[in-house]
This record gives sequence, C-alpha cells and structure tokens, in this order.
Amino acid sequence: MRKKFLLVFTVFLILFLHSKTFAQCKPGDPYSCISEFLAKARMNVFKFKKKVLINKGWHANDFTFTDVGKIRTLLQQLKDAGKYDGIRLYFALSDEIPHGFDINTLYIVLVPTTYNLTPEPDGEKISNDDEANAYIISDNNFKPVNLNTDYYVMKWIHRYVNMAVPRIETKFEKEYGYRLQEAHSIWYSARTLFKMDADGLGPDLLTYLINHQVSIAQAQIHFASWALEPDIDEGPLSFEMSLVFKFTNNKNDTYLTFGQGDIINRIQRDSLIDNKKDLIKTLKQTYTDTGNPCPPNKCP
Repeated sequence: MRKKFLLVFTVFLILFLHSKTFAQCKPGDPYSCISEFLAKARMNVFKFKKKVLINKGWHANDFTFTDVGKIRTLLQQLKDAGKYDGIRLYFALSDEIPHGFDINTLYIVLVPTTYNLTPEPDGEKISNDDEANAYIISDNNFKPVNLNTDYYVMKWIHRYVNMAVPRIETKFEKEYGYRLQEAHSIWYSARTLFKMDADGLGPDLLTYLINHQVSIAQAQIHFASWALEPDIDEGPLSFEMSLVFKFTNNKNDTYLTFGQGDIINRIQRDSLIDNKKDLIKTLKQTYTDTGNPCPPNKCP
C-alpha cells in the first residue's frame, strides 16, 4: 500500500508543480491540444516509470520529423483514399534481425482502418485493419509494410505484447501494488486526423498542418503514459501507454493527443461553447474509441 501511495503521490506532485511558463493551447489549435505542462507530465510518467523497464536491453526513443511535409502527405493519402475511418497504432518491439531498423527498439506500426458494419457478439463495432497498407514509423520516415506478408512486423507486435507488456505489468504490481493493464494499441478517429467536419471541434491534424505549413518546422512523437489527472476521468487508463505529438511552430510548441478525454476536457473548459452537453454527446456517439487503448477496450 505504501508503494502504491508513493506512485500516486509522485504523479500528483508532478501535476502540482504547474507553472504559467508552460505553453498553453491557442485559438485555432485542434481540440485535442493539451498544455505543455500536462504533456510533459505524461511523458515523464513514461520516462521514469516505464522507459527504465524497457531500457534493460531494449530501447524506447521518440521519433522526430524535420520534414513535416511527410506527415502531411501521408494524411492526405489517407483522406484521398476515401474509405478510412481512422488509424490504429500498434506498439512493436524489434528483435535482433534489423530489417533496416534498430534492434531491440520500441517502434510504432500505423495501420489505417475501415468501419465495420457488422457488430461483435457483444454489440461493439470494431474497425478493421487494412493490413496491406501499414507503415512503421521511425525518424523522418513512414516505411510501407504489409502485415500479411512482412511477417517480422507481426512478430514485433507480438514481441511487445508477450515480452514488454508482462514485464511492465509485473513490475507495477510488485513495486507499487497497482494492477496495470498495459495498452497494446491505440485507435484514433479520422475526424481528428484528416476529416474536417462542421462540428465545432476545430481543425483536424491535416487541416492544421496545411494552415501552418510554413511555420511548423518540426514534429515529434513521444511515448507517454496517462497520469492521474484530477480534471480528466481516465478510469482504468491511468498509467497505460499513450502518445503525445509535439509540433514546433515558430519556437512555440503545440502538443496534441487526439484522445477523446482530452477533447472533452477542452470543450468543458471553453467558455465560448454554449452547447457543451450536446457536443460531448455527439463526440461520444461518433468517436467513442478515439484515443482509447487496448486493453481495457477490446483488442483487434
């Protein structure tokens, strides 16, 4: 119990040390924007509670894009395809056979998804992966891969699930008495990424990048973990793997997550929105899975 208290206390201490010097969300930012303070709090939970476990023989480095146009081009391709309802990001741990990548390193596999009209036995509708059009994310690169034929990619995804996840879960329960269900993947709605809509939630990522293509000099994808945040009802998501997307714009940083919880929190804080309840209701009905990891949600 004492160790669990120390875990919770450490995170709350990080959250308590809030400073107005941290960058805040600006008008015109996507509604999945979070403050620099909150972004760094989540990144630090990963850095000090997770990365130390992964780095024992494995590596977990953030990914940097100095050519942000590559992100814009990929999002435009997904939009132009006209069939995708979002993307699923899998965590993947490479092995000793590099295939052009660093060995024993945590990567992200991006898979576009299509809406499944047929519900699962429990009534839930899970979007289907387009396995033939996946990508591995690394510095400045989206390498196309086919999950049906590039078997090493699925091997790496399973390696993360079967090796990294048990190590993290066991360590959390042993050290802190906290039963963690580590995330295997995260799904993001097309609305947050490349499908502009007149729903009052600000620009999608593609529109945001087009509007700021001259001023955004760099983008980074950071491994992170949900923290215990008093103003966000995370429920079972606390301490699970997450991602933070950082865009450097004229020396100012914007942090995006594309997570439903963060979008709802932004709506609730925005004094200019009158129909908050209706907007949140629409959001939950349309983008229920946005940003939610697996587990606790059903794994594909």
